[in-house]
Amino acid sequence: MSITPSAGPIPMEDGPARLEAYESMTRQIQAEYQDIARKLEDLRNQNKTSSARFRELLGQKLMLSNELARLKAWRLL
Repeated sequence: MSITPSAGPIPMEDGPARLEAYESMTRQIQAEYQDIARKLEDLRNQNKTSSARFRELLGQKLMLSNELARLKAWRLL
């Protein structure tokens, strides 16, 4: 994941830029979720479900899942 530093929030008056930033963030969250899901599946196939890495990824997946669920609840996704 790569986050571009910014000088501050995009002004409300710049609607298209705000929309593009939101859509970019959403795509990034979805891509990261899918990447973590693949990594977890690989670790499951290696019987490493008790490893610290597996648990770390599982926590990240849960956090991203909650973010996506919130976006869906607000009908933004």
